Amino acid sequence: MTEKTLILDSENFHRLLKAQEVRKDTGGAKVSISLSVFDIPKSLTVNTDSEQEKMKLTFRYIDNEKAIERKRTDTTSIFVGEHSGKLMGLLIHYGDKNPRRIPMEIHEFVEKEIPNLKRENQRLNYGLIKELVSSSEVEPLLA
Repeated sequence: MTEKTLILDSENFHRLLKAQEVRKDTGGAKVSISLSVFDIPKSLTVNTDSEQEKMKLTFRYIDNEKAIERKRTDTTSIFVGEHSGKLMGLLIHYGDKNPRRIPMEIHEFVEKEIPNLKRENQRLNYGLIKELVSSSEVEPLLA
């Protein structure tokens, strides 16, 4: 098993974070919605087990909210915050698939989850994670 951790504090990460802001015009008043510091991951740890052909991504936040596992497909489970619903991790059984496709598959998977989310902060959090796993900083950790 291999483990790699990345602290998320680069300029690239802040650009991705800024892109998640939502601006709305509601009856003449301009409103901007952005993520709370509690919904922004501070680090990402990737554990890969090539023998069992699985990979676990764990996003760490400033709080210690309990993560609840939710099985989504035969090969994918997500871990969400018990109260916030933020994305705290993914477990992927990639089997005989090329592990280099994992970033693209995570991106597509998270994209499909976003329309089912009820709160704006959850959609912003998932959107950030979706872009993050495709970023030049994180992609090498997943390959």
